Amino acid sequence: MDAGYDIVLSDFDGTIYHEGKIDPEVVEAFRREHEEGRRVGIVTGAGVDHVLDCLEETGATEMLQYVDFIATQSAAEFHTLENGEVTESIYLVTDEVRDLVAELHPRFEEICGGSTFNWGGSLGYITGDDIERRDSIAKELREEFSPYGLKVQTWATGVGISPVTKYDGLDRYFTEHEGEIPVALALGDSENDVPLFTFAKEHGGYAGQVGNGRDLDFPVDYKATAHAGAGVAEIIDHYRDMPDGYAL
Repeated sequence: MDAGYDIVLSDFDGTIYHEGKIDPEVVEAFRREHEEGRRVGIVTGAGVDHVLDCLEETGATEMLQYVDFIATQSAAEFHTLENGEVTESIYLVTDEVRDLVAELHPRFEEICGGSTFNWGGSLGYITGDDIERRDSIAKELREEFSPYGLKVQTWATGVGISPVTKYDGLDRYFTEHEGEIPVALALGDSENDVPLFTFAKEHGGYAGQVGNGRDLDFPVDYKATAHAGAGVAEIIDHYRDMPDGYAL
């Protein structure tokens, strides 16, 4: 079936994986995409071990059979899969940048005022549901870290800094390692998925948000009524039935 897009690019936390579970509908949706010849990529701010652990804990490792790559750390690292196994990892962040982020970590923690975490070239802090505090911290982080070329990103329950956004990483990966940018159906839930949505729409694709996502200051093309994995399946079904693509 010609669905009007070449690849599905889906966020993980809050989109595929939500409240400790993965809906079977999303596994089935990815299986059909795979069998119909379209690629599937998971694009997340987390690390690859987090994704693999969540899939194992939820009994959803079958999904890996239908995923072509996992882009982690906001698409700073690309892990290619074949038959469910990681076969190659491409790192877009240099050791020098990683060292810089490690050097800046104490200042990041001071601004956040609490226990933070790091993964590779990124740092993060969980703010919970206090959106006002999250946005206040994000403003201070931008003033402090933008001169270093680091990007401040927010998501539903946290804030962080990273060398790249999902837009930057995807654009560089496809341009440098594949030679062309595919038409994508981008799926996500939160503010940190806006660069992913933007990447898809600027290259002729579509942006779909799952039902549990909060309202964004961004025009997604389709918002599902179903939450998380079931919402992913709903969005994919919507676009699979519209070969020429569709935007609200």
